[in-house]
Amino acid sequence: MPSAQQPHDLSPSLPLKRILLTISTLSAGGAERVASELVNHWAARGWTVGLLTLTDKDSDHYSLDPRVERIGLDLIWESNNPWHGFLSNLRRSRMIRQVTKTFSPDVVVSFIEQTNVRVLAALVGTGIPVIVSERVDPRMVSIGPAWEWARRILYPLSAALVVQTRAVTEWAEKLVPSHKVRAIPNCISHLPDPSSFSERA
Repeated sequence: MPSAQQPHDLSPSLPLKRILLTISTLSAGGAERVASELVNHWAARGWTVGLLTLTDKDSDHYSLDPRVERIGLDLIWESNNPWHGFLSNLRRSRMIRQVTKTFSPDVVVSFIEQTNVRVLAALVGTGIPVIVSERVDPRMVSIGPAWEWARRILYPLSAALVVQTRAVTEWAEKLVPSHKVRAIPNCISHLPDPSSFSERA
């Protein structure tokens, strides 16, 4: 079992050299914090690491190790109608596919459901394995019928599906084979010294 104090490695035996983590934005948020800590940890291990967001870099809240290649695509905008939304998604997919192939990762790690769906769709046929990660309890959070349908269709194409608790694994195993499911809690980089807390009466 991985230490709660350190970000979880994808696999000690996996011969990784290049990792690309994708997430919608790097603004202030829990998933964004975990993403930044993971890429910093992997970079410190000497791996070649990139962090790709669908937004540009102006909204970044978290600091990255200078060895992490930061890629901001600025692909988030409102759609005026379904046809415009369809064309926008095609453009996003084309850009995600192009940039990912240029980075040439051994594996892509994707955070949050809509981004997971977009990345899986964009990389169909490339042979690049994609690990998707749900950062909330999907049983409690609705993403809408269209996204739910897309998730059900595309998640089986993933190399692995990461959830945060063992309680969510039952939901995950309805989407993908059980051997692809991993329950990995949020990482904690540093724990405070217990002696710094006063004893309760």
